[in-house]
Amino acid sequence: MTLNAQNPPKKSHDYLDFFVAGGAMRKGAPSYITRPADEQLQQAARRGEFCYVLTPRQMGKSSMMVRASAHLEEDGYRTVVIDLTQIGTTATMDQWYIGFLLRVVSKLKLTVDLSDWWQTHHRLPVVQRFSQFFQEVVLAQVSDTVVIFVDEIDYSLGLDFAADFFAAVRSIFNARSRTPVFNRLTFIFLGVATPFDLADSESSAPFNIGRAIPLDEFSQKDAHILYEGLQAVIPDSAKEVFERIFYWTNGHPFLTQRLCKEISISETAIWDSDAVDQLVQRLFLSDKAKNETNLQFIRGYVTDHKMRSQMLKLYAQVYQGNRVREEKRSYVQNLMKVIGLLTTASGLPPRSLMVRNRIYEKAFDQAWIEETRGTPQQIEPLSKPKWIFWLSATVIVLLLIVAALFGLGVLPIDDKTTTNTLVPTEVSVESTATDTPLPTNTATATTRATAVDTATPSATPVPTISPALLPVPELQNNLCSGEITIYKSGDPILFEWYWAGSLSGQNYLEIRIGPENDLGYRLAVSAPLSDNHWSYYVTSQEVFNRYPIDASFHWQIVVMSENQITELSRSIYGCFNKQ
Repeated sequence: MTLNAQNPPKKSHDYLDFFVAGGAMRKGAPSYITRPADEQLQQAARRGEFCYVLTPRQMGKSSMMVRASAHLEEDGYRTVVIDLTQIGTTATMDQWYIGFLLRVVSKLKLTVDLSDWWQTHHRLPVVQRFSQFFQEVVLAQVSDTVVIFVDEIDYSLGLDFAADFFAAVRSIFNARSRTPVFNRLTFIFLGVATPFDLADSESSAPFNIGRAIPLDEFSQKDAHILYEGLQAVIPDSAKEVFERIFYWTNGHPFLTQRLCKEISISETAIWDSDAVDQLVQRLFLSDKAKNETNLQFIRGYVTDHKMRSQMLKLYAQVYQGNRVREEKRSYVQNLMKVIGLLTTASGLPPRSLMVRNRIYEKAFDQAWIEETRGTPQQIEPLSKPKWIFWLSATVIVLLLIVAALFGLGVLPIDDKTTTNTLVPTEVSVESTATDTPLPTNTATATTRATAVDTATPSATPVPTISPALLPVPELQNNLCSGEITIYKSGDPILFEWYWAGSLSGQNYLEIRIGPENDLGYRLAVSAPLSDNHWSYYVTSQEVFNRYPIDASFHWQIVVMSENQITELSRSIYGCFNKQ
């Protein structure tokens, strides 16, 4: 359908089909807006890259997938779109895999008795069975490149065997060098989830071999077709109205389309900025708007999530205008970005976080933050230690007493006295979910000088005094003072601490985890969550896979500088065990 302001379509009919608010847009939809992600996704699929599009709801993932699938089919590729919501979350493992592969068989019109084939190969592990089906059946019968789109991937989160599925996909990628036929098969995942959610272990996940396709809001320039649509309906005020819509939505696809659609079918005679403000109030901010699906999803997600307190704390900092630097490896930041509340401000690195748009800023205000903090959670809260900073507080009090005694001359000063400085060892940093090199660290603002700042690295380790952990009652450190926390495989472990020191040059903090005499699992942390607040998330499965033994796991946090390792804190007794 071609729009022309001089020959506008009939509002009662044409615009019901033109603007689309919710659901995947059909192929050829006139108001589809092409973004850079469209071209990136199609080109990556043509190159055979494994891709994933993990982004908030109603950002246009499914519409982009439908469009990409159609274009690839036109170019001779064979595509299969699998919506995991249609398979469900209550199926057994065999039922789920058969349901998945049945859609492949149906779309590609393969000649095979799927149930019989699956049963015949039942002695094989499911990961091998899955990959072998694609090798022996799919790629044997289809000579073209096959692209599998897996939509609503977050519906796999409740499956006990989800990790095996992702391991199977990764095994297909890894087999390409020795089984070239797999170069004609690629997978593309789409959904509302973080890579941390979708796999227990980085080593078996496909997300550090695949390519992330960022799907951002569209710009006013990208959305010119929507402006033309408004021109056809309200030619005298289209520009003012279009700009006011973007003022509220910041180009959010669903919110923008929803406002345009309401205007196109409205009987209101005069549209201006004030009228748009009133429409926003009615659709999204009034008491009647509390059941609006987009906002309701965010409310429910935050309220019921086991990391609700951390999510609200982060959101409150950003909402109140504090500059919070983006940390791509922060689980909480990834959660808040993938549900849509927060996004990354444009500009040069280091970039900071911001509320995604003004509608969200008004809907999720300070009153909502306080109300949600007091809402009973509907699911089991995150398992974490129950003690609160008594160890840190005791250490600080003792340090103050000792300092006072030195000042009074009661205790002699011995220049040869040293403090806990570790002998430098080889640095081993685990790869992250994005499989990127360790980023260059930047300094963190602080009000006190630290030993790391003042010490000069040399061939011999320099004795240092680490800045004390700050006793902040509202947060807990993973300090182990005798009580053992039990984690099941796959449970999240949140390391959270306050440190007033700063990092410079190539320095960074390192979390070391393992049995008492083998803290071999190591994670680099290059920047705090905000100010002196440091946080890092790891799944227990990652640790347990490295140490398949029954043991009490300990941890330690150290500062890594050029040739010096300085301990900040460590667990006193066994910190946690596996169930």
